[in-house]
Amino acid sequence: MARAMIPHESEPVAPTSQRSEETTIPLALQESVLRHQKHLAALVESLRAAGVGEDMIDASVDQLLDSYRNELTAAVRVLVKDSLRA
Repeated sequence: MARAMIPHESEPVAPTSQRSEETTIPLALQESVLRHQKHLAALVESLRAAGVGEDMIDASVDQLLDSYRNELTAAVRVLVKDSLRA
């Protein structure tokens, strides 16, 4: 199975322009994606260094995803509200 490449924390992948004819992803959301990408890279490095087990990996990823889910949900709600006003 091919392993996904996760950028080193000092080399984050820049967000690509996510535009459609009607929606532009706000800079704040792009920054959130980058911040969570950095957290993911740091988590992977920490887990590798610690040699942790499956349960700890699951708990760590769950915590990271919960945080991202909350930010992403709030951002999408704002985007939808804004598009309904237009």
